[in-house]
Amino acid sequence: HDRFEFPKQLNLAAYMDSTASPDSTQYHLHSILVHSGDVHGGHYYVYIRPHGQDPANTLWFKYDDDLISAVDEGDVMESSFGSPLAGVTSFSSAYMLVRTLCVYVQTGVGTVEHTIPAALAARFQAEEVAARKRKRLAQREHLFLSVRIATDDAVGRFRRITRTLDFVALPKPNKVPTHLLSCKVLKTNTLRHLYGQVAMETGVPINEMRLWKLATRENQTTRPDEPLDKHPLEATCAAVLEDDVHTKQVLLFLEIFPPHTSEYVIYSCGCLWM
Repeated sequence: HDRFEFPKQLNLAAYMDSTASPDSTQYHLHSILVHSGDVHGGHYYVYIRPHGQDPANTLWFKYDDDLISAVDEGDVMESSFGSPLAGVTSFSSAYMLVRTLCVYVQTGVGTVEHTIPAALAARFQAEEVAARKRKRLAQREHLFLSVRIATDDAVGRFRRITRTLDFVALPKPNKVPTHLLSCKVLKTNTLRHLYGQVAMETGVPINEMRLWKLATRENQTTRPDEPLDKHPLEATCAAVLEDDVHTKQVLLFLEIFPPHTSEYVIYSCGCLWM
């Protein structure tokens, strides 16, 4: 990235026919494509000046992937010229310059909204709405626990398709398995709310269920480890699941009691898991 300075205004009269009009020889610097990196790799971004030749306006816009930021003209030029004369190595320099005839810059292109097809405008609007929704969800993501719950059905299906000693097929990173019940719970919600949410999802009455934390043992198998009903129902999910709140997901097992029974038995394919 050796230093190479270039002007904002460029007169090409010396390289054009003598009959060329002055309006066709004066060019204005409109945008700069910059390469940042070295011979082994890097990426490109672009500076665009949207305000024509107005000398009072030195604002440029930098388009770097999906990030758009305002940049002062002095910073634009310095980052585009390459290494400074003092010998400090720069890792960015101009790769391509885009110039326009000054007469066209002064004329301007005007608004083009009326030329955008209605279907395309609606698509852009829908994408903006979806992007804002994703941003709001991402900002609130840290407030929730992602809970995966193994049921008798999940355990039964797992035992039918494999002879492994493990308890149930657990989800892989970034994948939500269809055989596990999936829900999101506010960390500040109580266990009573968690039980109510599971009851709504499964149709099992709260007085006929019990939730267990799953734990991975030394032999790398997973088993029910601690029942949640040892904690008061008004305890928060974050307090009860404190070991899991910093992980991407909390793994639980749903124990279902036969109606009108007072005995605690884990029914999973007729086996008592210990």
